[in-house]
Amino acid sequence: MKYLKLFESFNLGKRKFYHITIKQNLDKLLSGIKIDKSQDWGQGPGFYVNTSEELQNQQEGVGSNIVDLMIEIEAELSSDNFDMDYEMNYQLGEIVERQIPNIKRLFKKQLTISKDNNNFLIFTNNLTSEDFQFDEIKFREETTIVPICSEEDWCYLPITKDKKVKVSNNIYGVPLTKNFMDRLDKFKIKELIQKDLFSSKEPIALRYIGPDIKPTRYKEKDLKKNTWSNWIDIN
Repeated sequence: MKYLKLFESFNLGKRKFYHITIKQNLDKLLSGIKIDKSQDWGQGPGFYVNTSEELQNQQEGVGSNIVDLMIEIEAELSSDNFDMDYEMNYQLGEIVERQIPNIKRLFKKQLTISKDNNNFLIFTNNLTSEDFQFDEIKFREETTIVPICSEEDWCYLPITKDKKVKVSNNIYGVPLTKNFMDRLDKFKIKELIQKDLFSSKEPIALRYIGPDIKPTRYKEKDLKKNTWSNWIDIN
């Protein structure tokens, strides 16, 4: 799977981001964080961070490792430096759902189509369910189903049985997220979702994809006391 890019052309100024790991990685991180952009597995290359120090303070583990180190980086929050961590953004579905009234205003009607327990809410003017077919996107060992149509005047949202927006927070949800967001982009809705996401006070999980960067400071966790040290500046 090729490198994915969900949002383009934004720059919201310099901000702080937080990454949690284990102490044995400290020296390597202090020497500089390099992004291997040759990777094409998973959701693409990146250094995983969150906008919330408080949230990272609460995390106990990453994979099978017990967290005892946090580093801070400072960088421009821009499309050159960051993209979504598709697996960790649990609030994305709610943000997309908030845009449904804006989507409805662009079209005359909505309809629902389904295949193999996959449900899609279609926004259109004159199309009917008979105008749509389904395509398969192969990713790793999984196949994702998406609606397709020869006409352009439509967009869609994947939905659950109770008609809530469905954004899968696992790696296999990445192709579907990319697909429906790119359809929304044709009608400027992705831009509204982007603004909502990055203005949110909720924690945002991101992938740093920019040039080589060094941490600005770090802190360590006493696992016995379950307390974090003060920040240690890096000169």
